Amino acid sequence: MNKDDFVIELPDFQFDKERLIEFMNSDVLGDWRELLHFPMKGLSNEFNLGSTFLMEGGGYMLKELETKHVEYVRHIYDRVNPNILLWAQMALRPANFLKYPPYMKLAKHKDRLRTGSIHFPLGPGEPTNFYDDDYNLLYQHEHNGNPVIMHTHKYFHGVDNKDKERYCFQITLKHPWELLHEWNANGTLYKS
Repeated sequence: MNKDDFVIELPDFQFDKERLIEFMNSDVLGDWRELLHFPMKGLSNEFNLGSTFLMEGGGYMLKELETKHVEYVRHIYDRVNPNILLWAQMALRPANFLKYPPYMKLAKHKDRLRTGSIHFPLGPGEPTNFYDDDYNLLYQHEHNGNPVIMHTHKYFHGVDNKDKERYCFQITLKHPWELLHEWNANGTLYKS
């Protein structure tokens, strides 16, 4: 296994981070709502933060974009393969903003309803960890500010957030991992 099994880095994909943050903070998408990812395969769902016990995976927040909101992020969709935009225009919820509070631990999980996502970091953040089915660490992706496609359907993954809030924008993908690699190899995944 190598890094390409877990992520496709997009180092030349420039995006307007401030524009995304402004949209995220606007009233268009409403309030943040809490999401829970429960541990799988019998892992403990608690960890100790000082004298407080928090549920592993509890407390991260979501703002979902509906199809009608695609126009607000069209400057991003216009840069990716047209098949990604086509799917987004047909999807009920094609993208989202995520907020991870300090010390939140995202439980190891596999995404069931998508093959992956294009992850746009909107500030500093802890690495995303990828695991095999026995929860052995396979790869740790350090986010460097550039967008990255993460393969979140095949591998368990999670984040151990530290002392800062972590924000990101994610475009949901339903495309086979091999096809995304093919588009990347032939230069049709995105416009730099």
